Amino acid sequence: MVLSRNYMRLFFCMVFTLHLFSGMASAPNLDMQANTSSGRKFTRMLFGHGLPKNGNRWPFARGAMWVSVATGMKLNVYPDFGTVSNLPLMLATDYSYNDHFALGIYGGYYAPTYSDVYGNSSYQSKMQSFVGGARLTFHFCDLFNRSFLEVLNTRKWDLYATAHAGIVYYKWEVASGYRHIRDFSPTSFFTGGLVAGIRYMPLPRVAFYAEAGKGIFGYYGFGASFKIMK
Repeated sequence: MVLSRNYMRLFFCMVFTLHLFSGMASAPNLDMQANTSSGRKFTRMLFGHGLPKNGNRWPFARGAMWVSVATGMKLNVYPDFGTVSNLPLMLATDYSYNDHFALGIYGGYYAPTYSDVYGNSSYQSKMQSFVGGARLTFHFCDLFNRSFLEVLNTRKWDLYATAHAGIVYYKWEVASGYRHIRDFSPTSFFTGGLVAGIRYMPLPRVAFYAEAGKGIFGYYGFGASFKIMK
């Protein structure tokens, strides 16, 4: 029962954090003074004002840099038809400019084969896709502990929310007899989203994580991170 309550607290904390990010990004204009005040508070928080200092033992202290390798599931940026082989791959680098916020860039590659049926014959279409962009991550495990009187080890666990924005490009290879079935022309578009995640660090410079939300590739993601600075 205690464990279940902890999971519920963690869930609501992540939902609140995603709401905070999205609310700051798209606040309604009903109360301009309140929105301006919230924007100022958020801007101050981005630069570390009003947030606790955690010292050099904090895995995401100012000056720390992590490299992450990840993939996604339940993809949300690609066409959905037939059956699809393999999963996408993403590489990201995040630099902590204060103890709670990190700026990063990411790039990804995806080369699936779609198998489908047209009439009485089956066919395959091959996609090649590249993604790239920037992201902002908010680490809040210490704030979670203070708010809910928990004792998660901040050197072992990380709770975070990430906002990302970038561009997706993909092109197709398909036999000429099947090109009229759907739009197989090269495509590029801007995309963005928000995710909340949890990271476990069995070693000071090695971590594994899982996240959910509107990710770079899909609604669920998981991967590994490696600390390369500080």
